[in-house]
Amino acid sequence: VITPHSPNTPRYGNHSSNFLPINCILPHRTGYNDTRKVFGNRCLKNNYRHYAHLPERCFRRFETVRGTRVGWGRRCLKREGYIW
Repeated sequence: VITPHSPNTPRYGNHSSNFLPINCILPHRTGYNDTRKVFGNRCLKNNYRHYAHLPERCFRRFETVRGTRVGWGRRCLKREGYIW
């Protein structure tokens, strides 16, 4: 029996590979009074064993007050079944 995917459950099951390290959520100042929180690229690369399997569509490039930064969108990763 195939059941439809629920948006509140991990797409690929509740495996340890779906758990992202919460300490990799980093705030970046994008303007005077605006902060964007994303999963840091280098932090995930160093602390998440399944980094190579993250969905490319969740990779983000954005401008901050300190220049261009890259990271992984939290909302996108959540939609893909990742939790933290």
